Amino acid sequence: MNDSSNETNTTSGLEEGHAAFKNGDWAQSLAMATQFLEHHDNPTAGWMLKARSLVQLGQWDAAHEAFAQVLQEAPTDYNAWLESGHLHFEQGAFAQASTAYEQALAISHQRFEAHLALARVALVKGQQALAERAYAQAILAAQGVDVPTQRQVHWRMGQYLLATGHAQEATVSFSDALLWLTDVNKPAARNHVAEVQMDWACALMLLDQQERALQLFTSAAAMASQENTMTRLAVLNHQHRFESEALAIARRCVQLFPHSAGAHLNLANLLMESGQLPAAEEVLAKAESLGSLPCAKDLRAALASKLGMPQ
Repeated sequence: MNDSSNETNTTSGLEEGHAAFKNGDWAQSLAMATQFLEHHDNPTAGWMLKARSLVQLGQWDAAHEAFAQVLQEAPTDYNAWLESGHLHFEQGAFAQASTAYEQALAISHQRFEAHLALARVALVKGQQALAERAYAQAILAAQGVDVPTQRQVHWRMGQYLLATGHAQEATVSFSDALLWLTDVNKPAARNHVAEVQMDWACALMLLDQQERALQLFTSAAAMASQENTMTRLAVLNHQHRFESEALAIARRCVQLFPHSAGAHLNLANLLMESGQLPAAEEVLAKAESLGSLPCAKDLRAALASKLGMPQ
């Protein structure tokens, strides 16, 4: 009776750990995973949650050890090999990353993620032809799965190309991603359109196609309705010197999310950057009244410095 009760409690704890991870509370998800491992005789799921939590917390050596434990218990775990490869990639260990991705493909050649990950490694190493072959394999693996998956392949590859300086090639991938967008009347799909258009606009800015980039930013503004999408859009407009557009988007975000401290903080920062200091101070005060944000203190100090006030 007690053993059964303990197993139920630890299983429930693991579910709570997954919920904490999803909510970004990685310290809590790590604690729940550790507790699960202390009381459960089938630890694979616990080690996986622990590894993922450690990655998010930046404890990469410990994360490698946790992934090793997963793979010792479940050597055919596709996700463990894939995510272990991602960790190696972030550390610049591209040979180890490639090995992990190849192991994932040996388990399941029909999933696109490892193909696309290998394409990313090839891009970083300047192996354009190899990257194109891996990209083609990713597209082939995604065929017949579902439309969102095929869209994701093109979008991610576009992001990888953009990050490695292949802006022209990235525009093609972003265009292909939008070809797979359907049901654009649904909010989630419309925000996804906005995200792809933002990335495409960034690529065009690198190609000195400012007018076309602004058209895409404007189209993205018409599509965006989620707070995180609108915040990113406002920041990107500001970074590319579309100041009035950035402020308009940030103000609209505050109107749609009047109780969001983050939305107000973003607007306050953009107002400060544009020299509207009294307005920035007013919006920052509102942000501080809505919630505690670590960035608010830094913004308050920067604003006080610009205003010539004691911090």
